[in-house]
Amino acid sequence: MKKYFAIFFLLLLVSACTEEQVKPGVDTTPDTDLATDLSLQSGSGEMKKFSSAEEVSAFLQKNAAASGNNYGYDGRSFGGVDMALAESSKSSMVPSAGMAQDDGASDYSTTNIQVEGVDEPDFIKNDGKYIYTLSNSQLVIVKAYPATAAEILSKTEIEGYPTEMFLSGDKVIIFVTRGDEELGFETYDAIPRQIYRQKAHILIYDVSNKDDPELVEDIDAKGYYVAARIIGDHVYIVS
Repeated sequence: MKKYFAIFFLLLLVSACTEEQVKPGVDTTPDTDLATDLSLQSGSGEMKKFSSAEEVSAFLQKNAAASGNNYGYDGRSFGGVDMALAESSKSSMVPSAGMAQDDGASDYSTTNIQVEGVDEPDFIKNDGKYIYTLSNSQLVIVKAYPATAAEILSKTEIEGYPTEMFLSGDKVIIFVTRGDEELGFETYDAIPRQIYRQKAHILIYDVSNKDDPELVEDIDAKGYYVAARIIGDHVYIVS
C-alpha cells in the first residue's frame, strides 16, 4: 500500500538575501586530486564497481568531504554509513539462520533517531541492504549487502542544494534549498518583474527501482529549510 504524506509547513522565517563572500586568509585553491578523481568518475560514463565494503565507505567519505567544501555539510552523521557497512560485512560473513541471499541484513544501524516514533532527517539513510546518501548535489544509492557485492546502483542529479532526507519504505523525501525566479512586486514597484527568491523544496522520490529513482512530487515553500520530523505518516517542516 502506498503511503501518502501530509506536509505541514510552519513558515517561521522571512526570506532574506545573502551574498557569498571570500573571507581573508581562507584558502580557496581547489583540491586537484579530488577534482581529477571526480572528473574520471563522471567522464567514464560507467557505473563504478567496488570489490569490498571498505571501498564503498572510502568513496562515500571522499564525496561527503567534497560536499562539505562546497555546500557546508558538516558530515555530522557519516558514521551511519560506516556502521551500516560494518554490520552488513559481519552479517555477510555469518548469515543468520534461514536468511535468504537477497534478504537485507537482519541487524543494522538506523541514523539520527533520538525519540521513539519520531524520525529525524539525515544526509545518509539505510535500510539494511541499501545506503541512500546525498553527495555533491546527487542522491546516490549504494547496494551495501552482501558486502562482497557492494556497488553504486544510481546517481540522481538534484537541482539546488540538498541538505537532508527521510527514507520511508520506497519513498525518499529530500529537502533542498533553491533559488527560484518568479514574477512579482518589490517595494515601490509599479509593474511586476522577475524576482529571485530563496525557497525550500521538498522532493519526493520513488526508489522502488534503485537503478532509476523517479521524482513524483516537488513541493516548495518560501524561505530556507530549517528542520523536519516524521511522526506516523506526517512530515512536519520548519522553513
